[in-house]
Amino acid sequence: MYLTKQIAEAVIVAHDRMQLVEIGWGVAAAPDEINNRRWFINPEAMTANPFGRTDVLVRMNPPRGTGLLIRPAGPVDPDVTFLSVRSTDGAALSLLANYGLHYVGGIAPGQLSADYFGAFARQIGTRLNGGREFVRIMSNGASGDVNNYDFLNPRPRAVSYERMEAVAEIVADRVHGMHGSVRFVQEAALRACEQEIELGVRRPDETELQRARHLVENAADSQRLTMEELYAQESIRLHEGASSVNLKLQTIAVGDLAIPCEVFAEIGLEIKRRSPFRTTFVIALANGYSGYLPTPRQHVLGGYETWRLGWSYLETEASATITETTLQMLKSLRVE
Repeated sequence: MYLTKQIAEAVIVAHDRMQLVEIGWGVAAAPDEINNRRWFINPEAMTANPFGRTDVLVRMNPPRGTGLLIRPAGPVDPDVTFLSVRSTDGAALSLLANYGLHYVGGIAPGQLSADYFGAFARQIGTRLNGGREFVRIMSNGASGDVNNYDFLNPRPRAVSYERMEAVAEIVADRVHGMHGSVRFVQEAALRACEQEIELGVRRPDETELQRARHLVENAADSQRLTMEELYAQESIRLHEGASSVNLKLQTIAVGDLAIPCEVFAEIGLEIKRRSPFRTTFVIALANGYSGYLPTPRQHVLGGYETWRLGWSYLETEASATITETTLQMLKSLRVE
């Protein structure tokens, strides 16, 4: 009931504050703070996955600064895209930014944090509008295989909150530097498209199911499962659950800016490359949670994000379906 009242109150306040505004958008680059976390490494350092398979080619978060590393298994998206709204006298009213970086982490024990998303919102607030309050939002881009670790040249261990603040400062500086060159307009068409799609669930075959049941039935401690036993338990749950799920996809176009959804970096890059709009960004983790979204090629390579579990269960071709559906939706919004 509290949430309902707060939503209603937000609508009332927003209505009372309606005013003429100007809108603009831009793209800044922040490539130094993102790295693909999936790596090809020397075969002798590769271990079996929780399903007992050894035909794994890629490892997530391998040991940093070692001779084991060969090359990253995928790209990163270095762009910070932002949408800015201001009053007609130039005062900032809101800013939505988007960056393809996983959360940074590094918080003190027993504490919660908004991570670099919250730190960015605070820091961009001190750079725009003379520090006066306005709405600032940082959203997650296509970052399912991306983090802030420098694998080739590891940094010294940071104190709590140090890295997230450093990332936020760099990204806020880049956005602020580009913000001054943004062309604001007073009229922009707002269009949206929504579509639900049905995708299959990756379920264990009979051999995998028998192995999973054996592991769970013979677990030494049902309250403290090993990694193999945990994945076995999840395999049984997926076998007993629905064979497909529905996902909601949305695309929103503001003037010549488009905002689709979902999630490995290469998926977001493909959507941007093929989008009919000049500026496009991908908001991930939108409209619920459907786990990691590797490409079919990344499924073949293996690694943590592809392991069948409650956070990675969609069919191997799911990314292709989502990408093509999203692009079709974007094309339907494009008005010449």
